[in-house]
This record gives sequence, C-alpha cells and structure tokens, in this order.
Amino acid sequence: MKIMLHGATSGTNFGDYLFASIFFDRINQVNNNGENLFLEAPKIGISNFFKNELKYTKKSW
Repeated sequence: MKIMLHGATSGTNFGDYLFASIFFDRINQVNNNGENLFLEAPKIGISNFFKNELKYTKKSW
C-alpha cells in the first residue's frame, strides 16, 4: 500500500516534529512492505529540517 503523509511538516516546530516522527515510525511498522512518503510541495510539504531530523531521503514526485 502507498501512504502519503501530509500535515504540519513544513516548519521546525518541535511538537509537529514529534508527532510526525511518532506517526511515521508507526506507519513504517504497520506498512513495512509498502511505500510511506511525506508530501513534497513548495510551502506545504516536508521541510529540510524534518527531512534531516527524520533521515528521510525518499522522493514523492
């Protein structure tokens, strides 16, 4: 299954980061054979801060 996460991941807010980290870890556990992505779009997609901290290297486009 392909799952794309979209939400408050365009900034550096710690609460948003914590939520994204926990949610992404859980999605990877339950959908480990699928493709789990964050939305990548200007202004509303995942920020470089989130990419670096989550060690996220996938591309959704």
